[in-house]
Amino acid sequence: RPKRAFDRKGRRVAWQANVTGFSEDLTLSRTHSPDDRKKRKILPGASIDYSDVFFDNRLGVVLNVSESNVYSVWSQYAVTYNYTPTAADPRPVVPTSLNPLYGPRTNEVFATTLTADFRATPNLVLSLGALYSTVDLWYYIRDSFFDALSRVPVVGTDPLTSFRAGAGNGRVRVNTRGINKMGKNMTYLPKFEYKRDDLTVDGRFAIAESKSSYSPNSWDSIQNAGTPALTGIDFQATRSHFSSSDWNVVQTAGSDWNDGRFFTTPAVVVADGRLAQTKIYSGDVTATLKTTKGIPTVWKTGVKMKREVRDFENTGPAMSYNYVGPGAGVGAFRNLRSGWDVDLGMLDAKVASVSGGSIFSPNLLDIYKLYRETPQYFTQSMTTTNYYDATIGNKKHYVEDINAAFLMGTGNFGERVVVRAGLRFEETKGDSLEFDPRAGAEMRAAGYAMAAGRATTIQGINYQYLSKPRLHRKGGYDNFFPSTSVKYKFSDRLNAHFGYSRTIRRPTFRDVAGVWAINDETQRVSAPNPNLTPEISDNLSARVAYYFEPVGTLGANFFQNTVEGLFVSSEMTPTEFGYTGDLDLTNYTIVSTVSGPGKTVIRGMELDYSQSLSFLPRPFNGFNVRASYTRNYAEVTLPLMSEHSVKAGLSYGWRMLNVYGNLNWFDNYATNATSTTYRRHRTVVDAGAGYRLSPRLNLFLSARNVFDSPLLNMQKVGNNPAVVTSYQSMGTVFSLGMNGTF
Repeated sequence: RPKRAFDRKGRRVAWQANVTGFSEDLTLSRTHSPDDRKKRKILPGASIDYSDVFFDNRLGVVLNVSESNVYSVWSQYAVTYNYTPTAADPRPVVPTSLNPLYGPRTNEVFATTLTADFRATPNLVLSLGALYSTVDLWYYIRDSFFDALSRVPVVGTDPLTSFRAGAGNGRVRVNTRGINKMGKNMTYLPKFEYKRDDLTVDGRFAIAESKSSYSPNSWDSIQNAGTPALTGIDFQATRSHFSSSDWNVVQTAGSDWNDGRFFTTPAVVVADGRLAQTKIYSGDVTATLKTTKGIPTVWKTGVKMKREVRDFENTGPAMSYNYVGPGAGVGAFRNLRSGWDVDLGMLDAKVASVSGGSIFSPNLLDIYKLYRETPQYFTQSMTTTNYYDATIGNKKHYVEDINAAFLMGTGNFGERVVVRAGLRFEETKGDSLEFDPRAGAEMRAAGYAMAAGRATTIQGINYQYLSKPRLHRKGGYDNFFPSTSVKYKFSDRLNAHFGYSRTIRRPTFRDVAGVWAINDETQRVSAPNPNLTPEISDNLSARVAYYFEPVGTLGANFFQNTVEGLFVSSEMTPTEFGYTGDLDLTNYTIVSTVSGPGKTVIRGMELDYSQSLSFLPRPFNGFNVRASYTRNYAEVTLPLMSEHSVKAGLSYGWRMLNVYGNLNWFDNYATNATSTTYRRHRTVVDAGAGYRLSPRLNLFLSARNVFDSPLLNMQKVGNNPAVVTSYQSMGTVFSLGMNGTF
């Protein structure tokens, strides 16, 4: 592929058109889902790539426009367990709640990219890139909860596969949510390159602005209908195996859970309110000089500046409304139920009410229509705490500046040895804009009542937090990062590479300036950590590779990272966290990312192999194979790090036809620092095929997650057996299309 747009030969147009379908709804008919509107599930996508050259190949232009539309479903069955046996009930593990989830969604993505390269002089090239993209994700989640409330009413000698629950005190809840994430991104990328003899100077600059907002109203929906509940029910639940998702839940007593008349009518959330904006400004200039005296060396030096501005707010807590119109109270939304029953076929699960029906689910589109047409039927239920969360607690502004400079040299010692060494300096500055609340004594002197360090009225909140300018809390650090590597060529086919580098991993915006999330029911607080310092890692690496004829590689890679201040998500008391705020969080557990003590050593190895088997006799000469095995381990448990994983691929080409298959496998890996929760081993297979109809026209087919491999989250508490806490099914996505050039 040409490096510059003006290096292309004449005009070229490449295009692609495709349709995408989901395994559970492969039909051309209009059907329900994601919401109560009937829509087609096989959706189109397309792209076109246009390039041309002008002014005797001094100016080149490339324009790409693409659109993708995908429908898919994510289903999950979660189970909550009680692990506390009693003298009367010695069973070690008892399920107390079943939670099937059905999450259909559509994802619409549009993107256009323009690249222009202009050779202004024989030595100077000017370039401009521009990218514009939009994303519209519509996610309609239907949650159901079948609660026994405790282990006492759960009857069954093997409750992991079969039990009766309720004893007249069971409960069912439904939680339907409409989540619409809309994203927009605009990026400008001016560049230049100047070459004269052995000197090259190039500069790259970027201006990027992105915005993500959540607005279910744009899809004519409210955000959620609260969690309508029905109590006083009994149910029977059975499944084939303790790790399967095929629960068959049948109501055996109580009011019909398929009838909306018996469900409570909690406050509804009419809008979402989440908004995130990011602006990035960056620029770097690099100079490269080749010298030949003594040791042939390529010198490279440069400077870089980057500013990232992030804003976040969430006004959702102020969007709750109570329905007070005709029929208000229990069963108010009986006539606003969904027109189609939740589909648990991906999980092989079933739900049946006492009348043989399914389960009541509110129609968020109808509730939004009622709210929009008769707003007098709804009254805002915002509390002082809701107001604080919407206007103060969830409003963040953070600016990060990174300035860097580096010097690097690459020398050739004969034909066999290449040595590279460099040093990079980075300076990082952070600026968090925070509220400066008035002290409790000052508030009481002004006549405002206080509780737990916060005003108890909206007027008091305004005076406490909004009557003074916000403060800039600044911090910063700087680091030097050396690196060096040696490449040795044993022969034309065998070489080795050894390297050392020091790197940095910075805290995320969420960590240093995120939003406090307080759950008073579980007494847990998800907290940012503005004192989180970056990870510093000293990295050693080695690679040995052998190259086959005509095309093939056998390699072994080894690494060791010694990380200081390893990021670890931990649970702490407020005192351990260093909390000094006005809220009384004495009995709460704070969950935050902290720096691990001392240094942690992480080691890993990867063996990889790839080869074209064109040396075999026909028809086997069309095969290509590749495989890799990765082994990782650390001195401490690292959540989400798989110790063993395998990747493999096989492709075959014969005349106009080509087919391929890819396999990814990973072993069990922990999902928390104490290894009490982990993700079970999983194998995912993707496949596809292509057929050349003519030199300029091709047909292709692809399938992702061919066998619908489930994802199982496990939990092991004490000496109890490991149990499945959630079983997730993602289905298979198919894509069929054509592409060509002219």
